[in-house]
Formats: sequence, structure tokens, C-alpha cells
Amino acid sequence: MNDISVSVIIPMYNVEKYIEKCASSLFEQTLDDIEYIFVDDCSTDGTVSRLEQVIQNYPARIYQVRILKNASNMGSAATRNAGLSHANGMYIGWVDADDWIEPEMMQTLYTNAIEHDADISSAAAVLDYPDGQHTYMMNPHVGSGELTSQQRKYLLKNYVSNFTTMLFRREWLEQYDLHFPDANSGEDSSFMGQCYLVARRIAQIDQPYYHYIIH
Repeated sequence: MNDISVSVIIPMYNVEKYIEKCASSLFEQTLDDIEYIFVDDCSTDGTVSRLEQVIQNYPARIYQVRILKNASNMGSAATRNAGLSHANGMYIGWVDADDWIEPEMMQTLYTNAIEHDADISSAAAVLDYPDGQHTYMMNPHVGSGELTSQQRKYLLKNYVSNFTTMLFRREWLEQYDLHFPDANSGEDSSFMGQCYLVARRIAQIDQPYYHYIIH
């Protein structure tokens, strides 16, 4: 029986300036039963050493963290897939290394997923701009429960690619071989399109927990 609730995958490439805030927000999650998989895509700056310094500030999390490194620079899609291949959690989430999340995000999304027996549990997000402005961003709303054909069509027509606001059931991802296609662009949208085609149940929360940092 799997005893890890959530695996969080964080692809990294030259994010030395941002990884401290991202990692700190991950290690301060209220969910205890969690693993963190950082995948370095051959960074040429101090990303990994800075991450290792941050980890030392959270001794209770040290044994929940793995740092993997690609053999060569592979791009974001392959790096996300690499993390997925090492994940053990019941649910999988991805966080971009230059973003950050609210402390309750993983606990709330996981509880929501379990309560609704969902393949995808999603929340809203906030766009944080350099001038201090913030914009609220929601996924197309269909509520929580088993998807009807009409709801599925609505999602496929209106979906956005902010998969980082979501948790995905790992067994379901494996069942349908859902992963990020190896492409130069559009891999996020393609992944979400695949997911909405075969999702059985979705659980949605209107509260924003994910912060996209707009550079």
C-alpha cells in the first residue's frame, strides 16, 4: 500500500534567484505526508547549491527531498516526465521553480481529491506582477463530481494550461500513459487536453493557492 499522499515535482533550470522562495513555500506546506522531487535540467548557475542551503533550514523535510539531475539539457517537458517516473505519491503535482504556493495548497487539494474520488483536483491561481499588481486566474469551472459529456466538451473547448494549480491521481496518469509530449512549445496545453479527454471525476476549488510570478 502506498503511504505517500502527494509527490511534488519541481523542474529546475537556472533559477538561482527564485528557488529559495519556491522551495521554502513547498517545505512549509501543512501536509506532512509528502515527497519533493527536484529535477535539475543541467543548470549552469548556483540553482542546486542554493536549494541545498534552503533544505538545511527545514530538517524535518530533509528525508522527503530528492534532487535528480538530467544527463543532458532536455527541456521542461522531458524534465517534468523524468520527475514523474520517480514519483510514489497517490497524487502528483508540479510546481515551477520560479513560482511559489500558499502553505495550505497541497493539503487542501489532496483532501479535496480524496473527498470526491477525483482524477484531478484543481484550485485557482494569482498572477503576481513586478509592479505589485495581482490578477486572479481560475480554471474553467465545472464544479466537482463525475464529468458529463457536456462538461467535458466545455473543458476541452475552454481549458487553460495551468496544470501547476492541480493534483493528478498517479494510477490514473499511468493507466492512460498521460505525460508531457516532447515538443518545443504547447506541451502544457497538450497535456491538459489529454487529461480532460479521459478524466472521470474532477474536484474544483475556487480559492487561489498558486502564485505565478510574471517576469
